[in-house]
Amino acid sequence: MEHHMEAIRRLQMQAMAVEQTEMENGGLEQSTRSAGGHDPDATEGEGSIADNTSVHFGDHDDDIGAPVVAREESNRPKKPFELVEKETNTVLCLRYMILLLILFMCCLLGYGTFAFVGKAEENDDGNQSLNVILTSCVAVGFLVLLCTFLVYDFMVEKRQDIVVSIATKSTAIVDGLFPAQVRDRMMNETHEIPKPDALSVPAGSVADLTSQADVLSTGNALIIDPSAPKNQSTRGSETTDLQDKNLSVKQFLAENGIFSDAQSSQPIADLFPNTTVIFADIAGFTAWSSQRDPPQVFTLLESLYRSFDEIAAKLKVFKVETIGDSYMAVTGLPVPDENHAVHMARFAYQCLVRSKKMCSDLEALLGPGTSELGLRIGLHSGAVTAGVLRGEKSRFQLFGDTVNTASRMESTGKKGRIQVSQETADLLRTSGKAHWLRPREELVNAKGKGELKTFWLDPTRKRGQKSHKTHHSTVPKVVPFTPPRTANDIKSVTKEELTNHAFDEKSTRLIDWNVDVLLHHLARVISCRDRTVSTGSLVNHSSEVPTLPAAIDDVAEIITLPPFDPEYSRFRRVRPDVSTLQQTRADLHEFVSAIALMYRDVPFHNFEHASHVTLCANKLLTRLVNSDEYDSEEELHNVTYGISSDPLAHFAIVFSALIHDVDHTGLPNAQLVKDKAPVAVRFKEKSVAEQNSTHIGWELLMDKRFERLRKCIYQTNVERKRFRQLVINSIMATDIADRKVISKRNLKWERAFRKPTKPETSPMQIQEAMNRKATAVIEHIMQVSDVAHTMQHWHIYRRWNERLYQEMFNAFAEGKITGDPSKNWYLGEIGFFDQYLIPMANKLKECGVFGASGHEYVSYVLKNKMEWEAKGQQAVQEMIVLCQEYDASERSDDFDGSDEESYSSDEEDMEFESA
Repeated sequence: MEHHMEAIRRLQMQAMAVEQTEMENGGLEQSTRSAGGHDPDATEGEGSIADNTSVHFGDHDDDIGAPVVAREESNRPKKPFELVEKETNTVLCLRYMILLLILFMCCLLGYGTFAFVGKAEENDDGNQSLNVILTSCVAVGFLVLLCTFLVYDFMVEKRQDIVVSIATKSTAIVDGLFPAQVRDRMMNETHEIPKPDALSVPAGSVADLTSQADVLSTGNALIIDPSAPKNQSTRGSETTDLQDKNLSVKQFLAENGIFSDAQSSQPIADLFPNTTVIFADIAGFTAWSSQRDPPQVFTLLESLYRSFDEIAAKLKVFKVETIGDSYMAVTGLPVPDENHAVHMARFAYQCLVRSKKMCSDLEALLGPGTSELGLRIGLHSGAVTAGVLRGEKSRFQLFGDTVNTASRMESTGKKGRIQVSQETADLLRTSGKAHWLRPREELVNAKGKGELKTFWLDPTRKRGQKSHKTHHSTVPKVVPFTPPRTANDIKSVTKEELTNHAFDEKSTRLIDWNVDVLLHHLARVISCRDRTVSTGSLVNHSSEVPTLPAAIDDVAEIITLPPFDPEYSRFRRVRPDVSTLQQTRADLHEFVSAIALMYRDVPFHNFEHASHVTLCANKLLTRLVNSDEYDSEEELHNVTYGISSDPLAHFAIVFSALIHDVDHTGLPNAQLVKDKAPVAVRFKEKSVAEQNSTHIGWELLMDKRFERLRKCIYQTNVERKRFRQLVINSIMATDIADRKVISKRNLKWERAFRKPTKPETSPMQIQEAMNRKATAVIEHIMQVSDVAHTMQHWHIYRRWNERLYQEMFNAFAEGKITGDPSKNWYLGEIGFFDQYLIPMANKLKECGVFGASGHEYVSYVLKNKMEWEAKGQQAVQEMIVLCQEYDASERSDDFDGSDEESYSSDEEDMEFESA
């Protein structure tokens, strides 16, 4: 028991030491976190996640910081050693209670004995009653003492379980960070470091086990410092009490090896002469991650890396680390392996095939563009120095020229291919795998290495088989099928045609993803409605009018959103159970499939573009709703002008993003008006394409087949009116060509955010001002989402800019427009940045409801403008050449011009040696 108590005391003092260190470094941590953010200069393959958390410490004079500290302290999870300390305090209280009970029992027995002896000859009834009372008190006291002891024993066991659990988790973390041989050496190594005051811990105790791994608590994570020396046996007179108040924190930490001299013991390192190192980088990851929220980014990385770890465990490959979106592993260590190059080649191939399949599967979860990601892999063989780089956050590391060359093999490779060096190729030839190799046509100019001869690796190739390439188009193609252009035409399309025959694989994944996004928001609408009482008359869904008046005339100056309702807001963050909405999912799937059919097969204004706009709108809504910077739901409601409290508004925004370009012909509104197109005549030559899309999408929703879906979206006339108004305002806000519309929109923003007004005093005035701002913000979400590719990574901007140019070039080549887009494309983009995009991004930051996203979008749009000014003329020339040489349906979307190797999709389809 004493060993256990000393272990607990040691853990307590470690926790106190860590807390003291955190307090000393608090100012530095605050400045570091406040400066955190997304690095727009990150190169391809360097993932960066914006960290916009600001920490305010209580010793600052800023009054705003005080409640933040209290909230963070109350909400943060308990650290492992805080849990131990809590249980230890409970045990100590019970120990003192037992001592007090024993003392009380002794006093009671002494008093009873004295009273009994003093009055032994008196046998009256009073003395007998006193004896009965004393006996009863003694019996009850012993019973309480027994119960207290049982509780004490239970609490000791509970505390012991926590200590053992911490030690077990620490050992598991060490097992994952270091090879078994290295781990054993670290655990068995002892250090003799003279210290002024040595701490005595019995060998084999829990404290001894914990000190071997030196577990330090940092937030929610456990960081292992395996370099810390183990405590030695008791040193006689040098032994001091662990609770000695004169012992400084630095002395205690030094005793545990944290401040120990790294030169005081022999480093744990070895030379491994025969190894093969792999670097696998996710090509396109940085651009892809700029469109996603951090949880989506980590969902992709965790899914891929977990699958790679499974393959590594099967093939006896040792994973070294992950650096951003780059995966590093090695064969030939810690156990020597004669066939390290062959095993690594198989590992690389299986990772390549697995990643391709997983990215395709994850597109339905993470949105458009995920399936376009691919691995770029490089291998090199040679000697490495491997060992534990000790210090804070010790890790097992590889060093040497082999590591650098393997990294160069990856960086100079191509997406979807495995590039190996001459050394690795020689080893594969020696192992009889020469037919896996194909020399690269050109020499590779590797940084610091000069020109190198490299090879492409394909372990699926048989002897004498020639390799082949395939080109993969990134634009979704509809299988030859006459698309309906109106809601009436869609009635002739059967449900079987929608689900089985109309779409290719990628379009099917995009439909599934859009259905999931819409269902997520619709489920919240249904969940909140079911938990509150609806007001207003009910809609007769069977007799709704299927058509709309002119949408341009129905754009509202102010959309009335619901006021704050404490009961309603309680359920806003409740995650709805979508598993019970299978019929709703089926209805949404049919609706989205019909919408996808009505998108034309043009390079830019197609269904994939609509999905991209939906992705960006959903991202902005997520940033707005999931903010944890506010103390209450009411405060969040006020800051976001009521948008965060209205799930119907969220659904209306993503719904509008999906249908906003339905039936777009690829021609600008000005050309439609000039040609007197029927659609231009119908909508009086105002916002022609936008009105057409609004009417088609709304008329389709009003079809009898989707009556059940409409009942899920709205049930009262108040809800229907608000939903209809949100859809109209959102879609009409995407017209960026009509100067009158733009002028009205800017005036609306001025009135909402910039025009000085008298302070609102009445609740009605306050609600009206809030609704005015909410209307402006909702329209702005759609505007930003429609051109969000200009406010994301440079590669995303280039991709969609090329598609837009292709669309305009096709119209020019077919004689549908008279102006050659190449003549003014470069200067036109600069003017578009200056006059529209940069002011729009600044408004996103100005409204103050999107937090760090506002700064992120401004940073990207400014950087893209600078990139375009420097590289735009060259980009235009490249696009001109591409449009002249390739048809839009045959061109790859890769800017580096690389071709992907056509590997088999079966990761087991390769030559395995017989046992």
